[in-house]
Amino acid sequence: MGFGLLLLGYLTMLGIMPTSFVYSTYTMAIPIIGGGIMLAAFRKLQAYDLYFKAAKYVCIGYISVLVVLTPFEIIYYQNMPIVYMYVAKIVRSAVLLLFHHYLLFAIHSLAKTIDNPKIKRASKRNLYVTYFYFVFSIVATLPVFGIYTIHLQLFSLILGIVYYFLILVNLFSCYMRITTE
Repeated sequence: MGFGLLLLGYLTMLGIMPTSFVYSTYTMAIPIIGGGIMLAAFRKLQAYDLYFKAAKYVCIGYISVLVVLTPFEIIYYQNMPIVYMYVAKIVRSAVLLLFHHYLLFAIHSLAKTIDNPKIKRASKRNLYVTYFYFVFSIVATLPVFGIYTIHLQLFSLILGIVYYFLILVNLFSCYMRITTE
């Protein structure tokens, strides 16, 4: 069905903390390879739900954002204006949030179609946790909080790990439950 490829691609493309991770010259290829794996999965899954097709196009957009923004961050990391780093993080986070929205909504829609309430609830919960994480991670990087910024960033890191593993569990449960139905 494609959920195995989707799980493998998600692990490869996003790593553990995609919004705070600055890629080096060699590791930039890893998310692009993961994106290719996810595109193959979306190609198979788009026959089952329209939102998988939308997620495929947003995945292409995310890969494009990585290809465009990351070389500047690698080459000019030491001399990069702080405003560019904030804007790059916001753009990357916005596209990644849109990607997660369509991915989790596609899983929710497919689970509703095959009447699997457990996966449907999990994908809806993960969608809300993902929204909260991305908004909070962007707010936590703003320098307006003074001495509390480090605490907010630590909480953002913990929340990011939680959202990442919740989505991995959701994808694995799709692989185990939806694929067999």
